[in-house]
Amino acid sequence: MKPPITLLTILICSVFFTNNLTAQSDSSKIKEASFEFPHTLNRLFSVSTSRVMNSLDFSLLLGNSFGFSENTGFLGTLGLGLGGYGDIELGSESLVGSMFNSKDAFTNVGMRIKLLTDGEYLPGLSIGLRTNNEWNSSRNDSRFIFETAEDLFGQGLRTANYDSRLTTLFVALSRTLRPDFNVHLGVSYSDLRFKNVYTVYLTNQIYSNEEEKKDNIFNLFGGLEYQLSNRTILIFEAQSFPYLKVSTQDGTLSAARRVVTGFGIRFFVSKWLLVDSGIRYQDNYTGLADAELRVGLNGIWNAGF
Repeated sequence: MKPPITLLTILICSVFFTNNLTAQSDSSKIKEASFEFPHTLNRLFSVSTSRVMNSLDFSLLLGNSFGFSENTGFLGTLGLGLGGYGDIELGSESLVGSMFNSKDAFTNVGMRIKLLTDGEYLPGLSIGLRTNNEWNSSRNDSRFIFETAEDLFGQGLRTANYDSRLTTLFVALSRTLRPDFNVHLGVSYSDLRFKNVYTVYLTNQIYSNEEEKKDNIFNLFGGLEYQLSNRTILIFEAQSFPYLKVSTQDGTLSAARRVVTGFGIRFFVSKWLLVDSGIRYQDNYTGLADAELRVGLNGIWNAGF
């Protein structure tokens, strides 16, 4: 007995549909295996590596907030590769020298020079300088302190006004341990300066000092890269960075360290676009609920003539 025509049609369509899906899956695997990103990235999420951008590569980074950038808003960084031996970046970040979750933003300029390329015997090595050339003003009244730093408000801090600037010299090392596994380490030396300090502490005591003062502080940074596929990289990074803290006992300012970590995935959407997504956590957070999900978009094009 022959099966009904409708059953034959269903069987034929099912075979065709299954074969088509298999062909698409095979085609996807071939594209995945043949994908190669033609640009060089000089960072993990926010941690610097010894790599420099390709010559005349132009980079636009939007929304990447794994490092010092402010928790809200859409900040950006522009980069340009210089002959394959260095690169320069112009970025917008929140005030690093703030003890609060400040929304003040400043422009910083950074330049990196490659000294060694990661090879068979020696690791990659680069040196760089990052600075914001202008003084950045931070004005924080009692309402702002209450909303962003309840602990300081509870200890009697009512006003904290100051101007600050930061210049950082860093050295980065990179080593390929396996074709799919890379390690990055580095040290930085920061010159943190502040002036025009005016604080109201212990509710009504006043400290005022217009003189410029500076604190020098060393910090460490590093991270790991593990390539899951041609389009996907697993990243972990950790770094310490300087910030200004205020004493609620005498109203003075001084430099201190915070540690921030990031863990997540970098996905290459195309040969010019990639997406960074992951979890960011600072050592002054109090629990899992404070962990932040961050996403950054990075477009890179070659401007060669």
